[in-house]
Parts: sequence; structure tokens; C-alpha cells
Amino acid sequence: MTATTTVPHKVHANGTTYEFSDRQKVHKDSVVTETGIMTKFIFRNGEVREHFTPHGSAIYARAALHGLDQKFGDEFAGETDVEDCVEAFESLSERLARNEWREKKAEGVSGTSMLLRALIEYTGKGKEELKAALRLKTAAQKKALSAQKDIAKIIARLKAERGEKPVDQKAADDELASMLA
Repeated sequence: MTATTTVPHKVHANGTTYEFSDRQKVHKDSVVTETGIMTKFIFRNGEVREHFTPHGSAIYARAALHGLDQKFGDEFAGETDVEDCVEAFESLSERLARNEWREKKAEGVSGTSMLLRALIEYTGKGKEELKAALRLKTAAQKKALSAQKDIAKIIARLKAERGEKPVDQKAADDELASMLA
């Protein structure tokens, strides 16, 4: 049996070579200029299309609004807890205010709101102080805090108050045992 390798499809446009994966149809190569935004799409078939949007135009503002709506929505798209969505929104808002577009995904906020509520109850410290402290923690450190026995008890109670069913430890143990058999 012979292994096949896929050679990337290459397109030469405007003096630049673009490589396309097997499924990729288009490269997006947009730039901000002194007078507006040049949106350029290079299609797999070699066609190039450009659109210029001048600064200050109504479309420029709508495009910015659409982009920000999408960015904020993407930030908490996978969250199931509304409070985690709020935390994700606040975190992104703070990053954007510092002109930071990206964040390492490993530092996500999922479950952070529940941990925050438990820490407020346990420590008696204020929300903003604890939020600031949690922002400095890695995902692994947050997970460890959530697993600490006193904090875990508070989290379990808070989840029960919210109507979430507790983890069925016996079922979880049985599942693991079945995988090891």
C-alpha cells in the first residue's frame, strides 16, 4: 500500500503565492489603509476580488459593528453558564480596551463564575478582588481550586440551588471501570 501525500494547491496573484489546502476555497487578505479598508479575496481558481470601504462611510461602521458582535459572540459561544458568558464578555472587553485582540485559549473562563461565587462565599473577599486574582490563574490552577474540598462543596451546593444535578460518582466510577475491563 502506497501512502499518498497531498500537494497544496498554489495560486499566484499580484506577485504573491498563496497555498490552498484540499478544502480551502479562498484566502482573505484584507488590510487597513490610510483612507479605508481594502478587502481582498484570492480564490482557489486564481480569481482575485477586492472591495474598498472608505473610513467614515455607513458601511464601514456597520462592518465594525458586525465584527465586534461576532467577536464577542465567539468569545462565549461554547459556554453553557450565563454567568460564564458575562465573565467572558468582561474579559474580552478589558482585552480590547488594551488593544489585545487574541487570548490564549488555554486560559478560558468556563466554570469561572461558579468558582468565583464559591470563593466569595468561602473567603469573604470582594468580587472584583477575587476576579482580578482569578485572571492571573491558569486553567489548571482554577481547576485545582474548584477541586479543593471546601470549595467543591460550595460549588456543589450552588449548582444544586440552581437546579443542576450533581455528578453521579458511582456512575462515573462504573464508566471508568468499564473502559479498563
